[in-house]
Amino acid sequence: MASSFLRTGLMDCAFTHQFVGVILRDYARRIWVESS
Repeated sequence: MASSFLRTGLMDCAFTHQFVGVILRDYARRIWVESS
């Protein structure tokens, strides 16, 4: 049970990291377009 919980936590962390990365990239692109 502990190992499956840990595995789910790692997958959740990876998904969150990917999601945040997409948001940051979109935000950075918007700033880049507005500043240029």
